[in-house]
Amino acid sequence: MTQTKENIEIIENEITKMGYLSPKEFLNIVEHTSNSLNLKIVKNHINWATYQKRKNRDVVCYTHIFSTVNTNKKPIKPAVWMLPTSPLPDNIYLTFKYAFDFTFNIKTKEIKHLKVLYSHHNHQETPSEYLQINIVDSDIKNLLVSYVKDSILNIIKQFTR
Repeated sequence: MTQTKENIEIIENEITKMGYLSPKEFLNIVEHTSNSLNLKIVKNHINWATYQKRKNRDVVCYTHIFSTVNTNKKPIKPAVWMLPTSPLPDNIYLTFKYAFDFTFNIKTKEIKHLKVLYSHHNHQETPSEYLQINIVDSDIKNLLVSYVKDSILNIIKQFTR
């Protein structure tokens, strides 16, 4: 079961009113940072879903926002999840994740228990742990811009021969 378009707009508006970035703003950060480093986005994806309905019209929801960047760097060894004999991929892809986890009351249109998370995965290693953003973080946009840029630069440095 997925959220209706109307409910998604209500949820996005409420989340941005609280001071967090919308999924589109996050994807724009990744795209702008990638473009400034002459890298290409290979996939953007926003997945809204619900996984539990409760009797009081609350629905437990989540969204995962993914943006995958081609780093133009060739891996120097198989990924931890690959067989040692597997051929190496042509490039390392870096996926950024931004996620909302919350309860939404369909009747009152209220969001409760909101968690905003971010992480990355370079497809050669196990994914980084999700980090939670708290609204007390003074500048969420700059926090995420720095996170994306630093992650890309670290991968490029790590795989530059």
